[in-house]
Amino acid sequence: MRNKFTSWLKWSCTLILLYANYYTGISQTLTRPQFESYTIEEGLPSNQIYETIQDQQGIIWFATSNGLCQFDGQEFRVVSDSAHDTHIKCALVDRNGLIWLGTQQNGLQRFDPISKVFSTYVHNEKDSTSISNDQILSLIEDQYGTIWIGTEFGLNRFDPEKEVFRSYLPQPENPNALAAKAVLSLMEDSKGRIWVGTWEGGLHLLDRNYPFSEKGAVRFRRFYQDSKNPYCLSGNKVWSLFEDSQGRVWVGTFNDGLNLLDGSTLEKKGENQAEFFTFQHIRNSPFRTLSDNKVTAIGEGIDGEIWAGTIHGLNLVRVDSSDLEGDIDFTKKSPAFFGVFGTERSPFHIAHDNVEHIFRDKDDIVWIATAGGISKYDPAQYPFESHLQGTKFRNNNIRSFTEIDENFWIGAEGTGLISYDLKQKKGTI
Repeated sequence: MRNKFTSWLKWSCTLILLYANYYTGISQTLTRPQFESYTIEEGLPSNQIYETIQDQQGIIWFATSNGLCQFDGQEFRVVSDSAHDTHIKCALVDRNGLIWLGTQQNGLQRFDPISKVFSTYVHNEKDSTSISNDQILSLIEDQYGTIWIGTEFGLNRFDPEKEVFRSYLPQPENPNALAAKAVLSLMEDSKGRIWVGTWEGGLHLLDRNYPFSEKGAVRFRRFYQDSKNPYCLSGNKVWSLFEDSQGRVWVGTFNDGLNLLDGSTLEKKGENQAEFFTFQHIRNSPFRTLSDNKVTAIGEGIDGEIWAGTIHGLNLVRVDSSDLEGDIDFTKKSPAFFGVFGTERSPFHIAHDNVEHIFRDKDDIVWIATAGGISKYDPAQYPFESHLQGTKFRNNNIRSFTEIDENFWIGAEGTGLISYDLKQKKGTI
């Protein structure tokens, strides 16, 4: 299976990379999506956007370095507790409509959009039921209404009714505890499993079958980089986590690329073992690879394509589960498409190369939070535009291309040089 997947990966798993100063395409589809971008010029309080969330009324909220910002589709409005830290690193809307904010230095904040009241939870050395650290890195609400908080020092479980925290800290002598103190990312999947990404401690899976004691003890399964295992997690700094519509778990690492968990191996392998497929940036590769190995955000588009944000651009990868097994007939099955977009201020570029977060809202609009503003892609308003339809190829493998005066010149294996007129939408071999 591994050799088949590797062969398929080289030819079929192609990426849309939104980071260069040009755009291009691969296979029988050439796409040119358009984006709308917003910065401080349009009313944002800061160009540094960390996260996008949406409440039950459909209002979009942005966590920024200068406060919480509300966007109703027309105007931006800053909502912040000026008495405390307004540098917000993460956010979530809970089932009751309350907004939880993770600040850079001032702990956890809760905002009630109805009463406009802020509540703040900070670490207290004299109180063991307080939050373990005031630097908040990640937030989720699980299916039971429990808030999980990743901090610079430990994982916390918050009971909203009792308003007490349970902290889970590294214990070097305990193989079932967290392996590192900083919790960068959190995710609950569709099966109710909670995944925990740490800095230098790898990926953790919380074992919900382990009984919660009065002291709040839990058990974690660990997945980490192992030089002796070619199918392990590619890196121990887990920056981002995402479950797609097919129930597949994606893991973004800091400097070691994008990983796709082979879910079938999760229970078949040993206690802390599973197989991961890895996508990485490879310099001077003849194939289109990830734009950068620092994968900071992961999301999904309306058609099931995976959006992977890095510090050097936004990537799109299409991986069908059926393609992970069996022999691939490339004469009958076309590879996914690929494109590159820059960061100039135009409809064909995102606001900034450094992508912080990717979020798809209830209307299937994809919001891309960056270090230079917010960009959105609306598939209803700007559908991916297909070109090269009707152009006859002897082979679907596009090996090289360039753009000259509104024309694409495309080198296709087995076909030769193709000239494609963007205005006429016609290709000539």
